[in-house]
Amino acid sequence: MKVFQAPIEIAGQMGLLTKGLKALGHEVKSYNLWTTYLAYRRHIHNVSLSRLQSTFERHKAEFDVFHFHYGQGFTTNHAEFRYAGRKGKVALMHYWGSDVRTESKATANNPYAKLIGQFEDERRVKRHLKRHSRYFPACIVQDFEVVPYVVEYFDRVYVLPVAVDLAKFTPRYPSGEGEEPVILHAPTQPYFKGTAYIEETLQRLRDEGFRFRYQKVEGMSHEEALKQYKTADLVIDQVLCGSHGLFAVEAMAYGKPVISYIREDLRMHFPEDLPIVSANPATLYDAVRRLLVHPETWAEMGRKGRRYVERCHALPAVAKSLDWIYRRERRLRETGDEHPTRPCVIQWLGAELRCYPIHRSTRRVDVRQIPVPKPKRSGVRRGSRIAARTQVRGVR
Repeated sequence: MKVFQAPIEIAGQMGLLTKGLKALGHEVKSYNLWTTYLAYRRHIHNVSLSRLQSTFERHKAEFDVFHFHYGQGFTTNHAEFRYAGRKGKVALMHYWGSDVRTESKATANNPYAKLIGQFEDERRVKRHLKRHSRYFPACIVQDFEVVPYVVEYFDRVYVLPVAVDLAKFTPRYPSGEGEEPVILHAPTQPYFKGTAYIEETLQRLRDEGFRFRYQKVEGMSHEEALKQYKTADLVIDQVLCGSHGLFAVEAMAYGKPVISYIREDLRMHFPEDLPIVSANPATLYDAVRRLLVHPETWAEMGRKGRRYVERCHALPAVAKSLDWIYRRERRLRETGDEHPTRPCVIQWLGAELRCYPIHRSTRRVDVRQIPVPKPKRSGVRRGSRIAARTQVRGVR
């Protein structure tokens, strides 16, 4: 398939998905309008708004899949959304969290979310999601923490884990033998990550006589930041949101023990062997102190983290899952069955596929798993039916 991705590169994910999809034989063009100090350049085209608009107009008929990121388009009248939603095209919006996270929903299951202090305007988020649901029959989110913000608007929500290219990550497991271990934190969004609470906790431990070096990684390109991650002994990701971010995954890829807050109500949506030490502002002191007292556990924790990433976040696995999503959406378009009889959230975790039904009236997600609903077969040529079945079998 020919795939168009745009317009915002988030944490290098659009570029990585481009690389992974190309390895599977897809032809992918990805365009980014938003350049930052993180300097993501691999596998994407950093372009101006006018260039992206003109490129889309010239080449839109060539694409089979339109995959938009961060709830964004690039025209004032949403012409790109209307075109992508035409019959025969696969159209998906990929939400990344801060583009749809609202205070009322965030704090409903998480009292620590009140400490974040930065949310999108709720009326604006609802207005955008309602508009998007007219153009996009399905959406993608990065983890289950984001599901409640979008489930009211889409009958198909795909949970696709963030990806890492493990070829770039050689593990360096901490020995626990150094006199001053390095505790590392990367506050790309200090309020969101709870940096103030993290630093207050570390200062308290220092005042009590614990010896360590605190390394704060900020203002660097992503490539430069990765070099710093290698030097860490312990990594603290984020302690307010209730789920981990890409930083935690990259740290585990390097074999580092990771602390991040994992909400209890979300644990069931992670594999049982999730190796992250969960801590929020109330429990962070105990979590860090326990690790500092027991450095002999760090290396094994790092190995567990690396194995976890290899299974659930490695680029080939994530790309195959995205390929499956594209093909499933195309089959739904071909059959005319764009709204299956049972709305559901479909989650990929490595090779594991989970499906949770969405209650039509309440829009609540049922925690009981069900088989993935199959598209209807009527009106599809036998050859394409066999091909689609083969593709699904190959991924699952």
